[in-house]
Amino acid sequence: MQRLYSLNQAHHALAEIEDQIATLEEALESGKQIRDTLRNQPPRSPLERRALLQELRFVESQAQQAHDALAGSGVVIRDLSSGIVEFPSRIGGEVVHLVWKRGDPAITHYHRLLGDEAPRPIAAQGQNLRAPGRDTHA
Repeated sequence: MQRLYSLNQAHHALAEIEDQIATLEEALESGKQIRDTLRNQPPRSPLERRALLQELRFVESQAQQAHDALAGSGVVIRDLSSGIVEFPSRIGGEVVHLVWKRGDPAITHYHRLLGDEAPRPIAAQGQNLRAPGRDTHA
């Protein structure tokens, strides 16, 4: 079952989501740097190579944990590099995605999943945005 967020729940989740995205990005970048080092500047000793491989396994584990946490939260990372994150929600009887861009102070738009997927301001539909007291499931 898909988790649906109220606008309030999505706003409360932003700090944690942003932290997980930052962890994921940092781990992916560190892993890239380590792989580049192994490829372009081979270690001088087996001990140095082993240390680099252990560090690579560690950052890959960090990336996987951050990815799993994001996946478990039910959010959709539409574009990691630009920081586009979507929260499944419901407006009226329709499941939509609340759209947030990393660094923005608030979630201000949503888009429909079927038909016209253009971003729409939440203010126009705010009174109809389902805001249950606890998590709901579709």
